Amino acid sequence: MKDILISLNKAVQDDLSDENAAYILCFSHDKQVTADGENTLVLHFQDLDDDKSPDAFQVSHAKQIVRFYEQIRDNDRITCIFVCCDGGISRSPAIAAALMRAQGQDDNVIWSDREYDPNTLVYRRLCHAFGHPVTSRELRRKVRQNREAWSGSLFQILKQGIEEIIAYQRGEIALRVTTIDDEGNRKTEFPKKNRN
Repeated sequence: MKDILISLNKAVQDDLSDENAAYILCFSHDKQVTADGENTLVLHFQDLDDDKSPDAFQVSHAKQIVRFYEQIRDNDRITCIFVCCDGGISRSPAIAAALMRAQGQDDNVIWSDREYDPNTLVYRRLCHAFGHPVTSRELRRKVRQNREAWSGSLFQILKQGIEEIIAYQRGEIALRVTTIDDEGNRKTEFPKKNRN
């Protein structure tokens, strides 16, 4: 079983030399990437859910991923697979979730994470290619789970904003002050208002 890691393309594309890792890189546009051997798969497709679009994830892409995974699955030297796309939000989490499902792992850890919005077309086609098809009902449940994670985080952001406004109106805090030190570390404070 391989660890599945989700990342941005730009975080790994300049150094694909880790011999203990495999890389699946998904680009929206044709991009020349120097792949160091058999441990890197580069795919080009748009982040679309429209299965009729020629620019969307195709069955041929899914088959490439399955072949690549089968090639590295039994290689004990490779301990992890980086799955990367331009934003790290939709395509790579969908592929990572399908890889987890293929390995017999629970992919709900991805679907319940508000940081991700897995592309359903990518997930559905790849799960099918791995021989673990997902039913429409199951996919709807996963999408609902993901939407609940997103809306829960949105609610928390709104709640925090409202609490800050109320505290400001009560005179409990002043305007938000954010400072950045010489090393680039951010610090946000809400100094108390001076009640003169």
